Amino acid sequence: MDAVSYELMIRQANSCGRHGVYGADADIYRAFERSVSSYSNALEGKEKLFNKSNEELCFDAGYHTGIVSAYIKAAIYKVMKEKGDDLSDVQYESLEQNLLSLGTHTKSDIDKVIESASEIFRAIGLLAQ
Repeated sequence: MDAVSYELMIRQANSCGRHGVYGADADIYRAFERSVSSYSNALEGKEKLFNKSNEELCFDAGYHTGIVSAYIKAAIYKVMKEKGDDLSDVQYESLEQNLLSLGTHTKSDIDKVIESASEIFRAIGLLAQ
């Protein structure tokens, strides 16, 4: 998954352009990737890119993970509320499962949610502007 996919998913949910809604910015996802990678590298004993303690890197990773997760949740909730009638039962349940998957806060789970939600959004005709 890449930062552009994250941004497009947020924009699909809100039918807007890049700065049409908070969170619709690939740089938010890039900051998340950098912080998670830096913390992971520190735990593995690799050279740190930033002069921060492991605790600071852990905080940064958690902070950015929370931000990305919150924007994704908001996008999914918006679609479920406003386009619920357009969703099949399977699609609705899939979005509910995606929301649960965000609770684990792992990068791989977040990436799977972005991919799954984007497919559902496209299927019901939601497009980024």
